[in-house]
Amino acid sequence: MGNPSIGWAAWYDIDVQIVSPVPAPRFQSIARTNSSIDLVWKAFAGATYQVQYATNPAPIPIWIGGISEAALARSVRIGDGWHGTRSTPEEAAVLVKRLRAARPEPSFVISLRLSWDGQNADELRARLIGYAEAGVQHIVLEPFERELDGWLAAVDRIAQAAEGLQ
Repeated sequence: MGNPSIGWAAWYDIDVQIVSPVPAPRFQSIARTNSSIDLVWKAFAGATYQVQYATNPAPIPIWIGGISEAALARSVRIGDGWHGTRSTPEEAAVLVKRLRAARPEPSFVISLRLSWDGQNADELRARLIGYAEAGVQHIVLEPFERELDGWLAAVDRIAQAAEGLQ
C-alpha cells in the first residue's frame, strides 16, 4: 500500500454547503472554501504526524482538483499536485504544460480522473497512452457499470488495456 493523499474539490453544491452553509452565490462560497484550505494548509504546513501502523510516516500530499483558473492557481500555490477531470489528452497536454511551467518538480503530481463506458479497450489504451505522453502521472478511471459483476469485469478490462503502461 502506498502513502495516502488528500484531494479537495468543490464540484457539487453539497460540497460547497458543507464548507460554507450560509447561502451565497457559488463563486463566493468557493472563495471562502479557498480561504479555508489556506487556513488548514497554514495550520498543518511542515507538520509530521505519526500514525500507528503507517508504513511511512511522511506528510500526506494534497492534490488540488479543478480546472478553473482559481483551482489551477491554488494547486500551484499550496498543493502537492493537481487533480483534473474529464479532459481529453489534448486538453490535458495544455494544462500540464501550464502547471509544469510553474511547478516543474516531479514530486508535484499531475493526476486526472476520467470515466470509461467499457466498450472499446483499444480506444481506452490509446487514451491512456495520450495522457502519459501529455505528462499525466496518475489516472483515476471510473467504469460506467454500477452492478458489481459488470463493474468487476470492467476493472479487469481496464487492467488489460493498461498492461505494460507506466
